[in-house]
Amino acid sequence: MRNVTHEALGLAAAAGLCAAAGADVVVTAGCLLASIPGSRLPDADQAGSKIHRKTRIERRHPAAALLGFVARIPIGLFATTATHRGATHSLFAALAVTALASLTAALLSPALVFPVAAGIGAGYVMHVLADACIPHGAPLLTPFRRGKIHLLPTRRRIPTGGTGDALVCLTAICLATFVLVLSAPA
Repeated sequence: MRNVTHEALGLAAAAGLCAAAGADVVVTAGCLLASIPGSRLPDADQAGSKIHRKTRIERRHPAAALLGFVARIPIGLFATTATHRGATHSLFAALAVTALASLTAALLSPALVFPVAAGIGAGYVMHVLADACIPHGAPLLTPFRRGKIHLLPTRRRIPTGGTGDALVCLTAICLATFVLVLSAPA
């Protein structure tokens, strides 16, 4: 799936979690923001992927650029040793990353735990589930089971960049918008 599709799926899942939890507008906004890096993190194993590139904020603000540079050091080192769609594309990795993000947020402020954990977790899980719907599949149960898992039958798998990918992206955007509008305070 394309990056924008992963991000849209993460946003839709985060919106659903916030609506189900009855989160207020500020918490929901934080959760939605956290879902974007969460949806990019599984591709930390691929040098040159979007998680490795500077964001617009980093290009415009020196402090953000420094923070981004420091944050990318371990991710960059990891990409030199990992294989793409390997262990980072498992549900176990999603759980581990979500737990680490939650602990880090708790150190900063207890109020950040839900939006950070829900956003990172939603984005990460949706990314690996989406990749299990493409022809290549994903090792969802690593390290407990070896091999790629496909969530769709062979003829229904969604090639990256194709019409199906665009339809999944559009559907996720519509679903996120629908959930956010329905759950907005009156």
